[in-house]
Amino acid sequence: MGWADDWEVSGAADPVTRPKLGPWLRDERGPYDGLVVAAVDRLGRNVVDCLNTGYKMRDEGKLRVTYGHEGSWELGDPTDEIRFTMEAGGAQMELRAIRRRNRNATIKARAVGRPKGKPSYGFQYVRVVMGGEIDREGELAPVDHQAVMYGKPARGRPWYPTSLRSILLSEAAWAI
Repeated sequence: MGWADDWEVSGAADPVTRPKLGPWLRDERGPYDGLVVAAVDRLGRNVVDCLNTGYKMRDEGKLRVTYGHEGSWELGDPTDEIRFTMEAGGAQMELRAIRRRNRNATIKARAVGRPKGKPSYGFQYVRVVMGGEIDREGELAPVDHQAVMYGKPARGRPWYPTSLRSILLSEAAWAI
């Protein structure tokens, strides 16, 4: 039994490129019987990603199990296939709604002169997980941090003075 914990990776990232889930889907972690996920939308945040992952696993004879669905998804069965596709469509609609709300909130905040966005780089949210906090060995350069957030590997790029200057001059770092 293996575990893929991609908490800090955007659900919009392609499942095959995610740092922890991707190696399983690319068969780099050895044989496995299937995936157990909380919902279809954990396989991807759009219909294409969910269906590609689902059909890849179906073709390889692997199980796909989610909460709220009796047993494994059988994508050869028309009813299961349609329900799986509908849940994937729901994930895509949710992602688009989130993006629209975020975009509208940014426009509204800027219109009234307030900075909008996440805190400046250097402030971090630490998610508590089983066994303690996520262990961070060192702070990544902002460009590597952004790559990791989108499911890409860090390349060990250096910090540049311009990065620090941008962080310190960012509107998100200003006290209001």
